[in-house]
Amino acid sequence: MTDLSNEATARNARSNTRSALIQVLSDKAPEARLVSLDIENIEEMRRQAGILDAELESEILALDVGDYVRVTLLSRIKPFGAETLIVEITRIRGSAYLGRLVERPAMVGLAQLSAGSTVSFAQAHIHSIAKRCPTHD
Repeated sequence: MTDLSNEATARNARSNTRSALIQVLSDKAPEARLVSLDIENIEEMRRQAGILDAELESEILALDVGDYVRVTLLSRIKPFGAETLIVEITRIRGSAYLGRLVERPAMVGLAQLSAGSTVSFAQAHIHSIAKRCPTHD
């Protein structure tokens, strides 16, 4: 029974994601490369749990270029896991967003990304609003 439960949980996790291409720019390589990663569909997860966050929905609709949001990227490389990262929004077209990672991910499975990597995501992937940009000391 536990195996079936774990399998159902894994299937649910996969259905709550979206593959995204992330443009990675590196000081070591002059050409940009695209990396395919999964982004957690937090909106669907909230809906399945019966959570309605009207305040967050209003804040998301009011977002503008230059604002900061959190999205959760999922690693396809062992060790599997997820990391919620801050992204600066650089373009909004309807519910489609383009942004730049503010910091380098700490998780090994996301090591191919760096601060400044371009991320394409949707409104459904916005975990929360970052009230201000983190400081880099």
